[in-house]
Amino acid sequence: MIAAQRSDAGISLVSPLAPSSGPAATGSENGPFAEQNLQWNQITADLLRLRQLEDDWDGQGASAPAPDNVEGALEWVRLMRSFTQAIPPSQVVPGVTGEVLLVWQRESFFLEAEICQPGRVEWMLAVTGLPTKHWVTDSPCFVGSVC
Repeated sequence: MIAAQRSDAGISLVSPLAPSSGPAATGSENGPFAEQNLQWNQITADLLRLRQLEDDWDGQGASAPAPDNVEGALEWVRLMRSFTQAIPPSQVVPGVTGEVLLVWQRESFFLEAEICQPGRVEWMLAVTGLPTKHWVTDSPCFVGSVC
């Protein structure tokens, strides 16, 4: 399995996750996890804004994000932010057929989780110098039995 590394923190997308009782879990905005908490807060706010989009939000006939897809993404964010090793997505993007995309874009990798229906997530991982990987999970989790 490919383990994309976050070079500034030595974090792997597939490293073991353990719940934290530190700042990331409590929502504290002080200490070493302050920036990470701000990123999680921004992702949550972006997802909440997706709820307000209506059909044709892009002026070209796009469907509004399906409420179940937005809720699935919010549930995933609530769970993952309790793990200090979890990397917050870089951005949230509405799809054009009701899906919600969580995107991680870093210098050495690009990861996309497309929440396209309740209980189904389509993943794509591109790591510099390696073939692109695609897989599907029955929940937003892709790291074993965490979820």
